[in-house]
Amino acid sequence: MFNFFMKYRITRLCGKSDYTVKFDGKIDSFIANKFLESLKDFEVKVKSSDSIWLQKGEKNIFMYFYGEILFVNFSEEEVETIVNMALRE
Repeated sequence: MFNFFMKYRITRLCGKSDYTVKFDGKIDSFIANKFLESLKDFEVKVKSSDSIWLQKGEKNIFMYFYGEILFVNFSEEEVETIVNMALRE
């Protein structure tokens, strides 16, 4: 079952394999931790009060707590899978 309270939109950016996921609200610590749990194979490069940078090889994820996540070097299917896994109850 999914959390429908976190509506989001996936948009392809200018890069060949770059996407942004924009949420209708802020990413709180509960949601951020769910993403971190589902991305255990990624290294946390930087974690601050307003963002997290994760990296695995050439793949990068930039999570901004104001409500946006950037995925660099991912396919759209990978982005959808990651977001759905993290938002699962």
